[in-house]
Amino acid sequence: MTEIIVYLLRAFFIILKYVPVFLITFLLENIFLKKRGICRKKMLINAAFILYLSALIDIVGLLEMKISISSLFRDGYVMPNLIPFININIKQGAMNVLLFVPFGILVPKVFNKKKKNLTIIIVYALLVSTTIEMLQLCGGRCFDIDDIVMNILGAVIGYAVTNDKTAICEKRKRKLAY
Repeated sequence: MTEIIVYLLRAFFIILKYVPVFLITFLLENIFLKKRGICRKKMLINAAFILYLSALIDIVGLLEMKISISSLFRDGYVMPNLIPFININIKQGAMNVLLFVPFGILVPKVFNKKKKNLTIIIVYALLVSTTIEMLQLCGGRCFDIDDIVMNILGAVIGYAVTNDKTAICEKRKRKLAY
C-alpha cells in the first residue's frame, strides 16, 4: 500500500512539473483556436490531454532512456514476458491500471467522435501501451505483456467511469425536462 502512495505522490509531482506545458497549450489554443469557434471547455480538455501525455512519458521513464535497437543485442538482454499473468506483480499491475485511467477518460473527449465506442478506446490504449513497451525494450528494459493488459484495463475503467457519469447526467436532464 505504501508503494502505491509513493507512486501516486511521484506521479503528482511529475504532473506539477508539466503544468507550464498545460498553461502554454491552453494559451496557444485560446489565441489560435478561439477564432475557429472552439469552446474553452474543449481547449481545457485538449491541454489536459497534452499534460497527461507529457507526464505519462516521464512516469514510464522514456525521458531518461537511451533508446537504440542495438540494446536488443547486448549482453544482459532481458527476455520479454509474452505470457500474461505468469509472474505478475500485483502492486505494479495496480499502478499500471491507475496510470491509464486518465487515458480512458480523456481520449473520448479529445477525439470527439459522435459514437464513443469502447473498442476505439481499447485499440488506442493497445497502440500507446505497446509503443511504450517497445520503446522500453529498445531502451534496455523488459517488455511485459502484463503491463499492456493492465494499461488497457485502466483505460477501460476510465472510459466506464465517464460513460456512466455521462449516462447518469443525461437521465437527470431528461427527468428535469419533464
